[in-house]
Amino acid sequence: MIRPFDIALFSASRLAMMIKPDGRFLYRYDGRTKAPGRGYNLLRHAGCIWSLNLMAHAAPAAAPALSEAARRAMTWLIRERIVAPPQGGLAVVEDGTVVKLGANALAILALLSLPDVAGSAASTQVAHGLVRAMLLHWNEAQGDFDHKWDLETGIPERFHSDYYTGEALLALVAYYEAVRDERVLDMVQQIILAYRTVRYGVLQQSHWMAYALEALYRHRPNPVLIDYGTLIIRDILDKPVYRARQRSTPIACRSEALLAFVTMARRSNTVPTDLLLEVHRCVVENLRLQAQYLLPDGGFRIGHDGFDVRIDYLQHNLTAFQRYAALYGEQLPEA
Repeated sequence: MIRPFDIALFSASRLAMMIKPDGRFLYRYDGRTKAPGRGYNLLRHAGCIWSLNLMAHAAPAAAPALSEAARRAMTWLIRERIVAPPQGGLAVVEDGTVVKLGANALAILALLSLPDVAGSAASTQVAHGLVRAMLLHWNEAQGDFDHKWDLETGIPERFHSDYYTGEALLALVAYYEAVRDERVLDMVQQIILAYRTVRYGVLQQSHWMAYALEALYRHRPNPVLIDYGTLIIRDILDKPVYRARQRSTPIACRSEALLAFVTMARRSNTVPTDLLLEVHRCVVENLRLQAQYLLPDGGFRIGHDGFDVRIDYLQHNLTAFQRYAALYGEQLPEA
């Protein structure tokens, strides 16, 4: 029997334990030998804080431990990696002077989702600085943000991620929810409606774009957002090639997208029942596949061909299980 909420909480507890006393994560390890691996990524650091915060909201009994760990990781990020560039605002800086749009965006989500933090003067000030830096790198001519730039000069690099724009839009909605500045939502809505015309995020089956649509729909219930979300979901349903790799995180990200769409659809009451049933069947199948990669310690391994465990594998998998439990209950249907 697969119990999504229990899996989510188990994995979140493991992820919290992977945060060291100084606030950095044990970024990766071998699921068999427990030997630590190399590397670090600040987007994943911030994304994992956000995931822990979501779980803390969903599990009040576990919230103190999860929130304490998440707050420690956020404190490290602010202290060690958030700086003020010469151009203005605040930026999350990777090694050297590289700034990534996605890191700023996920840092905003991490910060503003901490319990008892959103709305405080200190958190709003940091979030405002991170947002300002992102908006300074909105390229009107290209109709997109710069995705990577140099901290000192502000000069953008020729780099584009399939996911950073969705992350940035989601972060802007979270910022709006903290400050209630309608101009922020106006901008997000304008960008998203323009992206609908070019089907941005559809071929990528982007879970971050699905999250952004869901978040905007909470405040601006425009039927075009349902239509846009349907395009992304239809591509996931019709092209399940992501399963062929037999890796946990690509499957989990599609589960997240599908569940974000269901959340939006339930607010609209306009999505056909047969589509929602098809989405549910797909999510259930995905979660069964994901559960195969859950380890006894609560970590998620990369997939069928390896035992590498990395913090973002936990982030996406536990979030998918947590969101399923919130929407459908604490048990998967029997196969």
